[in-house]
Amino acid sequence: MVRTRAQRRKEKEEAKKKAQEEAAAAQLSSSAVTLDSKLDSLLKKKLKEKIDEIVEKILEKKKFGKNKRRQKVSVAVPSNDSDFSDDSDSSSESESSDSSSVVSSSSWKKVKVDWALLPVFDPKEGFEDWERQWGDFIKEELRRSRFGSSGQWKRVVRMGMYKATKNDSRFKSYLKRFFRAGLKHKEVLRRVKEEYLSNLLVRQLAVEEKI
Repeated sequence: MVRTRAQRRKEKEEAKKKAQEEAAAAQLSSSAVTLDSKLDSLLKKKLKEKIDEIVEKILEKKKFGKNKRRQKVSVAVPSNDSDFSDDSDSSSESESSDSSSVVSSSSWKKVKVDWALLPVFDPKEGFEDWERQWGDFIKEELRRSRFGSSGQWKRVVRMGMYKATKNDSRFKSYLKRFFRAGLKHKEVLRRVKEEYLSNLLVRQLAVEEKI
């Protein structure tokens, strides 16, 4: 059967239309991949901005709110934030090899804490593994019932967190920022985890892009 000129023209137009549709679909797929990558980067940036915004609000609220009465606690190592540097950690550890007594001036209750069991954070091992070990340490050595007052217990827990992160300056800076915002240690740990893992993911993506 001989095709007419009109049939050949129609077949040619249909083939051209199909080729255009396939090209458009391929371009759309490529654009979607690029868009997903940009959205992922934008979401991480927004997460960091949101965390910073929350911290700023907490700081403002604390500044203009009522000043809460703080219990004075005498500890075997320095008790204020500025004293929890690497130097203070090393000096306190040299004074007590495996354990130290924590004394509350309000209750005068001595508590023996075995710091040798403290899990020190190692970036190579990951956050989740350290978080689990820290939880076990809290249950064994820093139970609330062992301390004479809530103030004493909170300060010792905070001290332990600083000591546990002495090998990671980034982690330690996050702790200081959230503690100074007046957050409780559980909330501090949750916020630090969000920010630490978020920034870690961003750094990994940046390395992959360079490769």
